[in-house]
Amino acid sequence: MAHTGFTTGLSELLSNYRGLRSCDRGPVADEIERRYAAERTIMIGDMPAFTRRVEREGIVHYLSLIYEMRRVARSVIERYAGYLFKADADNVFGAFFTLDACVDASLGIQRELDRLNRELPEEDRVWLGIGIAHGPVLAIEQDDVWGQAINFASKLGEDLAGAGEILAHESALPAFEARGLPVVRRETEVSGVALPYGLVDWRA
Repeated sequence: MAHTGFTTGLSELLSNYRGLRSCDRGPVADEIERRYAAERTIMIGDMPAFTRRVEREGIVHYLSLIYEMRRVARSVIERYAGYLFKADADNVFGAFFTLDACVDASLGIQRELDRLNRELPEEDRVWLGIGIAHGPVLAIEQDDVWGQAINFASKLGEDLAGAGEILAHESALPAFEARGLPVVRRETEVSGVALPYGLVDWRA
């Protein structure tokens, strides 16, 4: 890094950025982009009906479901060369180096959970809603990811996806359609920004 004049990590670079006038921030922003800019496909999963199921089944039981969901999600994500960079309550955040890998992993997770659920009583079943988006991000090693793809995948996975659903941003839909899977196209917005997406019929 010596040729750039920057030898600090991300937190120091951001601190330097904040300490400069707007007109002087360009070189620091460029260095952050140079180090961390990447293309990733983001998968964010959320277990629907958190509050209702905790009320009905108790927090210990629901915690057991969360751990089972994480086990399945991590196993499938790693099988397709992705990485789980965050697990927060009943949410999981995965990143992939290729769109096709993320598509295969999302299908794998839903099919594995569906297979397991068929053998379980209703109170032990684990359901996940998944949101997917692809695009440029800042990838901080395998510890965190920042960018619009995160915002879109979060809206789709956490806010909109129901139990057992896959919602994909338009950037990811061609990869599902290439597999012959029907897609119902829809549109919403995130903070005033248009979010075109589709509901993937992964059981087809």
